[in-house]
Amino acid sequence: MNEIVTGTTGKKYKTIDTHAPISVLEEAISIIHGDREQTYGHPAKNLSNIAQQWRLYLLQKHNVDIELGAEDVCWMMADLKKVRQMNQHKRDNLVDAIGYVGLIDRVNV
Repeated sequence: MNEIVTGTTGKKYKTIDTHAPISVLEEAISIIHGDREQTYGHPAKNLSNIAQQWRLYLLQKHNVDIELGAEDVCWMMADLKKVRQMNQHKRDNLVDAIGYVGLIDRVNV
């Protein structure tokens, strides 16, 4: 495995060695501290934007105005992955659920 350093925290994490089996936790860490930030922006900003869109949807569709934040998006996405996992076991569901919970730490800094 190779080390990567996150730009925001300076913490060091190991990247995935595609030839060696890794745990779902290691894979999730590699993803949330990997190149996704370059693609989607900082998780706090991206997840806050999603929260704003969900709030607008709820207001327009159901006339419900509720404050949502980045952490809410993380918990709801983890719930989505949990429900999918209850229907069919897939490693991706586990990795993503762990990743969304792990992102809470990054959005609450």
